[in-house]
Amino acid sequence: MNFSTAAMVKNFILILFPLIFALYPQGLSAQIGERGTISVNEKPKFTDNLWYGGNVLLNFSSFGTFARESSFNFGLSGMVGYKFNAWLSAGPRVSADYVYYSFTFPGSPRNSQSLIAESISGFARAKVFQNFFGQVEYGISALPLITSGFTLTKDYVERAFVGAGYNSGGKLATEIVFLYDFALDGRFLYPAWDIRFGFTYNF
Repeated sequence: MNFSTAAMVKNFILILFPLIFALYPQGLSAQIGERGTISVNEKPKFTDNLWYGGNVLLNFSSFGTFARESSFNFGLSGMVGYKFNAWLSAGPRVSADYVYYSFTFPGSPRNSQSLIAESISGFARAKVFQNFFGQVEYGISALPLITSGFTLTKDYVERAFVGAGYNSGGKLATEIVFLYDFALDGRFLYPAWDIRFGFTYNF
């Protein structure tokens, strides 16, 4: 587990949010100055700068040596970003995954268990080149793991993602994001690489 990298991502998120809010009014004034005098009605509303996104997770894996084990995950996530300018946005993200785990000992009937794994995080996203963007994300997740007694349980852990993605562009768009979690250890059913397929509106 790379605690230094995880702490760096966490501190970046915590510093970035208040810094952006402190600097944003200046950027707004500069934009108004370039356009000339505007009326109060022309001032953009808060909701005009919001964009929305969602992802669907579908994953199946089979593993185990002595016992045949398998897991099935289905998840939904949503995020809301606030556009501070043409290239930088930030906001919250929440997700919930349904995790189904089953195992079978030789000559025994199948046993199965399931649970809901939830997470909440804050992210910052920057458009770096045309439709490509970079993203950092820090949060808390309840991740599923298997105990030595073949029991499915979950543990709340920190997540610290760094990665990049591609957005197709337009009002309603699709996207793919590749993120690596520097805070994750090997106890959990989830890998450190997180590949997300989804859509955005107004990004």
